[in-house]
Amino acid sequence: MEKRDISNLGSHTDNDYDDYYPQINPEGKVVWWGYDGNDNEIFRYSKGTVTQITDNGYDDYTPQINLQGKIVWYGSDGNDNEIFRYSKGSITQITDNGYDDGL
Repeated sequence: MEKRDISNLGSHTDNDYDDYYPQINPEGKVVWWGYDGNDNEIFRYSKGTVTQITDNGYDDYTPQINLQGKIVWYGSDGNDNEIFRYSKGSITQITDNGYDDGL
């Protein structure tokens, strides 16, 4: 596994809420989940900019990011937890069933 020097990253979140489970890919993109004032959402840091990936009325958790920058996580669809993917600006719900998917 390649080790990366992230000592110069500094703080990329500056809010009144807790941020959790940061994950970094080899290109230096970082994803995490955090509270947005209503529920838990997915965020990404890339090239100096923080972007809120999800913005819904349900909790989203434990994002992971691959080398290509695709992000996967689990979150509620209003009924139970399902798996979602973000790629090229679009969110796709991967699973849709009657039981919880995720960790």
